[in-house]
Amino acid sequence: MKNLPSSAETIFCVYLVLLYFAYTGLFFLVFILGFINLIVYIIIEVFGLLVYCVFNFILLKKYYKGYKYSCSVKGVSIMKGYLLKRKITVLKDKVLYTEIYSNPLQRHFSLCSLGIFCAGTGKVLLSQIYGIDAIRIREALCEKRN
Repeated sequence: MKNLPSSAETIFCVYLVLLYFAYTGLFFLVFILGFINLIVYIIIEVFGLLVYCVFNFILLKKYYKGYKYSCSVKGVSIMKGYLLKRKITVLKDKVLYTEIYSNPLQRHFSLCSLGIFCAGTGKVLLSQIYGIDAIRIREALCEKRN
């Protein structure tokens, strides 16, 4: 099993920070109506921010270390999760088509996500892998069968 690239951890952290700012903005709009509520909100938010960041960054590092994938002759296996481990195996015979996705942050680190569409199971997403690896996996899955 291959581990994810080290730059994938940075992307996970950026997503976490963006989620935090969205969460903060939403609650700031709700509590802006009263000054006392605003003071209470700031106190709760500072404490909540510390707990949230520490807890999520610890779990994020554990999740990152537990995310692995491998490509074999039969197909692709993906292991993910920290507390609840999950192994997904996509057989080469069941693959209908694949797509490669990348957002600006992923392109900066030369990473992308590989979407594998299967007969019967739907879409399986292999996230934060190098673009070269994604192309190799896509070619291995979609090569003509004898």
